Amino acid sequence: MRINRIKAPCTVVLAAVNIIAFIVLTSRGMTEDGGFMLEHGAMYVPYIAERGEYYRLFTIMFMHF
Repeated sequence: MRINRIKAPCTVVLAAVNIIAFIVLTSRGMTEDGGFMLEHGAMYVPYIAERGEYYRLFTIMFMHF
């Protein structure tokens, strides 16, 4: 009996999270609007440097303009 294994599980998980994030953000508002994206975690250097919002370094992987 042959077992099918996913060769790159991290890649599959990251792709799934990207798709889910895209669907959620698109259903909540305008993803073309910079203000909307900024409210939901888009990268903005002054917020990172001055406010210490370092989570934005991670959330930018899932933002789709």
